[in-house]
Amino acid sequence: DRATAAVFACTLFVVFEIAAFAFIGLLLMGWTPWLAQVFWSLVILTVLYFWVRQSRRTVAARPHQEQRREARVVVRSFASKPGVLAQLGILSLLAFGLEDIAAYVIANAFDIGVDFSVLLMGVVGSYVARLIPLTPGGIGQFEWGFAAALYVGGVGLPEAAAIAILDNLVRYVAGTLVLGSVLLWYRVETDLHSVFALFTEAGTATTKRRSGIVHTTAE
Repeated sequence: DRATAAVFACTLFVVFEIAAFAFIGLLLMGWTPWLAQVFWSLVILTVLYFWVRQSRRTVAARPHQEQRREARVVVRSFASKPGVLAQLGILSLLAFGLEDIAAYVIANAFDIGVDFSVLLMGVVGSYVARLIPLTPGGIGQFEWGFAAALYVGGVGLPEAAAIAILDNLVRYVAGTLVLGSVLLWYRVETDLHSVFALFTEAGTATTKRRSGIVHTTAE
């Protein structure tokens, strides 16, 4: 339950970051170019939404009552600690802003002249495209959303793809270094073997549920 609540809280902050920086992009660019840049990311998000919705109709999912209960717990916890909520909100905006700056630095390091507002909306588009992750961490969705937004914004396709891939690579390398530092300095409550065992059990249970559904349908 704690893990689910943490994931839900993280998703809330990601949506908050997307909305905040999308609004900044709208102020910088105007309505038409703003909508053009984010269009294909919205298409990816819409397709994935209906894809996941159809999958949930086929495979048994957790009760909606339990999901709503966990969401209420998170919202109630934030409401009772407005100071903590404000601090986390500021940190999330700083983190997203640093990623925009990182993308701008990467583009300029390879002498690819891209306007900062275009790159800002590229990062927004990448996060919109991976908001419903179909792959682990949204790998692939992130790059497609980023590259599509940059391409529509006037960047050449090879350059747009290169910026998207390099930005994601730098992001994962930095994340791995930070995670490694945290694991060295702080004690964690689990180990890698336990994580793999948990996912193996979950995968086996999902396969059994699907087999049961197919068997029932055949009957």
